[in-house]
Amino acid sequence: MSLRRHLRDAVANRSGNVAIAFGLVLVPLLGMAGATIDYTRARNTAETIQLALDNAALAAVRDPDETTREEMLEFARKQLEGVLGNDAKLSVVSLTGDKVDETVWLEAEVRVETTFLRVVNIDDVTVSRFAEASYGRRQIEIALVLDNTGSMSSRNKMRELKRALCGDASCSSSQPSSGFVHVMREAARGADRIRVGLVPFDTTVRVPLAIEEAVADETPLTSNVTVPPRGRGGFCTGNAVPTRVERVSWLRFAAADKDAGDGCDTNRRATPTDWDGCVWDRDRIPDDFDVTHAGVDLDDPRTLHPASNCRANLARMAPLTDVWTSGGAIVSAIGSMQPSGNTNVTIGAVWGAAMLSPSEPFTESLSGEDEEEVERFMILLTDGDNTENKFGDNNRTMDERTEAACTSAKDAGITVVTVRVINGNAGLLRRCASSSELYYDVSQASDLGPVFDEIARRIGSVRLTQ
Repeated sequence: MSLRRHLRDAVANRSGNVAIAFGLVLVPLLGMAGATIDYTRARNTAETIQLALDNAALAAVRDPDETTREEMLEFARKQLEGVLGNDAKLSVVSLTGDKVDETVWLEAEVRVETTFLRVVNIDDVTVSRFAEASYGRRQIEIALVLDNTGSMSSRNKMRELKRALCGDASCSSSQPSSGFVHVMREAARGADRIRVGLVPFDTTVRVPLAIEEAVADETPLTSNVTVPPRGRGGFCTGNAVPTRVERVSWLRFAAADKDAGDGCDTNRRATPTDWDGCVWDRDRIPDDFDVTHAGVDLDDPRTLHPASNCRANLARMAPLTDVWTSGGAIVSAIGSMQPSGNTNVTIGAVWGAAMLSPSEPFTESLSGEDEEEVERFMILLTDGDNTENKFGDNNRTMDERTEAACTSAKDAGITVVTVRVINGNAGLLRRCASSSELYYDVSQASDLGPVFDEIARRIGSVRLTQ
């Protein structure tokens, strides 16, 4: 029988004994029922307070130098008042907090007036919550893998991309006051905390000049390798006969390599002395080397990265660079990007992962040393479909290779963020991203600024702890 029924029957019963008994139990009954309601209200208020304090603490620790203790407390008070609203039954009793180095703490007490517990002389309850936020020891490495193909020249895409990354379309300032590099520098708040690298791509990628010059100074080793004719291995041989290969470190310079389509030519053949720095897809035989940066075996030319002369003036890759001390180098590298050529998203993804690995030719990554203290991100941006790779694959096959490259990167512990600019395979890029929230679909180039700001703040928050 419900409490309401008990009360109704008790009121209806005119027996004196029943009336006396009802009077004796009414207050405890109301107190018990009311306690549940008042307790639930207090608990919900506590959760609301916690959220407000967390937000205030995180906001304060992001700008510790620009925010005084008094400003921090005032902001926190406004946060509390905002979530509590005009409810007359809720009032802030106390709000304290402090800032020490890169750590912020806040504590608040809020009085919650009761409704039903008043019958047992409990007029209010006080709930308190504590929040702390700080910049942790975690370091961040980011590879910007950016489409530099000809279509990026249309609809202001390259111009707006540069503006989103370095504050203005010409990347004129070595210390920009807005844009992705600026936000990451502010999040770093010191040296050796956040490093950013750049991987422009078309059908190939292009190594930094220092690496190109170092290769020219080395003495190549000559090998003969037998591969399938014009097969998925990538060498261009009429029959399964040995092909001469010159090896320099992680590179190979073949007598002839397979070009686009089914034809073979030597127009892009490079030698160690005339090479201009471009590299294209590795062979697929025997172990799908074209979708991973790992597995280089100096004694097996099939695992080496094929050198190729560049078709256009593709911007060079820039290794991981400390944004706090040398952010200008990244800005300069971004400023050098010029759209030209066709699209091979796979090779961009592979070299983005390579940049976030300590293996040659990029050895700047901390991966493998303090793995648990390093968060690695690849931001992969493109504005179109796959159109050309070393093997002459069709679009569908190229997309499969791109997805495999993304999977390889994610398996290596890299968080993949993807950005589609107006055109491109949305399904592919969504699958490439580490989660659906990390896929961004940009419908107009001017939206790149807000998108990269959001990505930067999302990444920067990794260094915040609560």
